[in-house]
Amino acid sequence: MAISFTSSIKSRLQREVTELEQTLTQQRSKRARAEAKIKQLERGVKLSHSATDLSSKLTQLNKLTGQLAEGKRKETELARQLRLKQAELKELQAKPAVDS
Repeated sequence: MAISFTSSIKSRLQREVTELEQTLTQQRSKRARAEAKIKQLERGVKLSHSATDLSSKLTQLNKLTGQLAEGKRKETELARQLRLKQAELKELQAKPAVDS
């Protein structure tokens, strides 16, 4: 493999790893906010006095729980992709540069 070709692949992989790390961090932040909102709603459910208020909070709780599950699935997939890209990059960096 030519050096310029190898370096362009390394650059691309480094860029993809960085993007995946940023996306994963954002996803974790979203999950933390959703978990905090769920806890807040659960406390609110206990204090609800009217049936409509309770129903509304339970609906929001169900929606957030679904979003949380979807977020965890995305987070798992992003982490898997990140591990693969990092392994690929590490493997490429371990190879000696060969000039063709």
